[in-house]
Amino acid sequence: MEETVTKKEFNLNRIIFNVAYIYIAIPIILFFIFWSKWYVAVPLTILIAFGLFKICRNDFNDNQIKIDKTNIKVIITGFLVVAAWVYLSGIGGLVYQNSDHIVRNGLFDLLVDNSWPAIKEIELDGYVADRGIIYYIAFWIPAALVGKVLGYEAGYFFQTIWAVIGVFLFFYLLCLFVKKVSLKPLLIFIFFSGLDIVGTYILAPTTQFVDRTAHIEWWSGFFQFSSFTTQLFWVFNQAMPLWLVTMLVLLQKNNKQTVLLMGLSVLYGPFPFLGLVPICIASMLGRKYEGAEGFKDWFIALLKDTITIENVLCGGAVGIISYIYFRGNAAAQLLDAASPTEDRKGYFFMYLFFFMLEAGVYFIAVAKSAYKDKYFYVSLVSLMIIPFVKIGYGGDFCMRVSIPPLLILCTLFIKALYEYWEKGEKLRFAVLLVIFFIGAVTPVHEFNRTLNETKNRYFNSGSIYRDTMDEDTIFGSDNFSGETDESLFFNWLAR
Repeated sequence: MEETVTKKEFNLNRIIFNVAYIYIAIPIILFFIFWSKWYVAVPLTILIAFGLFKICRNDFNDNQIKIDKTNIKVIITGFLVVAAWVYLSGIGGLVYQNSDHIVRNGLFDLLVDNSWPAIKEIELDGYVADRGIIYYIAFWIPAALVGKVLGYEAGYFFQTIWAVIGVFLFFYLLCLFVKKVSLKPLLIFIFFSGLDIVGTYILAPTTQFVDRTAHIEWWSGFFQFSSFTTQLFWVFNQAMPLWLVTMLVLLQKNNKQTVLLMGLSVLYGPFPFLGLVPICIASMLGRKYEGAEGFKDWFIALLKDTITIENVLCGGAVGIISYIYFRGNAAAQLLDAASPTEDRKGYFFMYLFFFMLEAGVYFIAVAKSAYKDKYFYVSLVSLMIIPFVKIGYGGDFCMRVSIPPLLILCTLFIKALYEYWEKGEKLRFAVLLVIFFIGAVTPVHEFNRTLNETKNRYFNSGSIYRDTMDEDTIFGSDNFSGETDESLFFNWLAR
């Protein structure tokens, strides 16, 4: 009887893993099928399918979660919490949407209305050119197909469903990571944030912290590490898939498909992908191989573990073609890695203050628990370096590249919280809780704004409306498109 129960538990965990892999891969496969010439789409689809077949049969860190009646209730409750969180994020337009959704709605409408690949003749600066959409559109592709067949409303609703599925898969993998089915890790993740309210009180105008609906994460003026709720409410298309990929990387038992996972993540956003790279490198180089004596044996075992068809052919091909696609973006032609504005008075002091409030206090608080963990140092170094790099005119590099290492920091926090409690280290546990609750003010502000604006719009107009950007503006914007004549992808690889 006991063997039967164990088998069922393993199968459920395997199913969740396999669904997570397929979930990440589906938009990428659809992109290549509908946007690429047949001689690109066919081999890439075969390669990805082969990679999925191999990864779905590969070992993973199962951690043997027991699926009993109590845990089933927790999983169902977790699903409802995830659904509520996604609902309040504005994905799909069921409630108020933050301003970033204006362009995201416009991109989605554009994908529904236009044939793929999406190209339009636009007049710019006195000349006419064909412009193609070159942006992080992978998240929307399944919903856009639904929209093409069943209409806008069905497409928007499917966005919500697709996001709920992805965040729920992340929740389950997070439970596997902490080796326990519990709502606590999910709730910690939702409310995890830097101490923005402290920086706001010290530096920002008083009106910002009086208004409990204000977006308070730009308090430094130079940098931002976005909370996970902020990420979901503003840049879900980049953030949520990379949460899932990062968890899959952390739970890999070997390197056989790690590069494949990296390749599949590029189309969801090149900036979060850059933040994932050091984590993947640490994961691959940190393997210990049984029977390997000395560096030579270890290195040979590492090569055998890493150089696989899935990694080299599938992961490499998907990653390279995704890069070629993004390289045609007009803004990418102008991006230069700039030094961090040395002429700004007090820049370095602000950096130190920012880092301590946003991440440093957490690293100090979890150090006793996590100092032996390789990911502690990877995330620490990443988050220390990221604010010094500026690409383009905005703060996207800092905000988006930080997504995977911030997730690592959150997992270290969760593990430390459990460890301090179990070992009876009440002072350390209390310090973690104090830091956490101060940081949680940021997500609370995000929730407050959604609830307040939704209420106001409903009572003022009787409905919740979606703001959107017109497609000519999107096609004409360097951030979202590029001239097809100057794009290697559109010239040679696109349909």
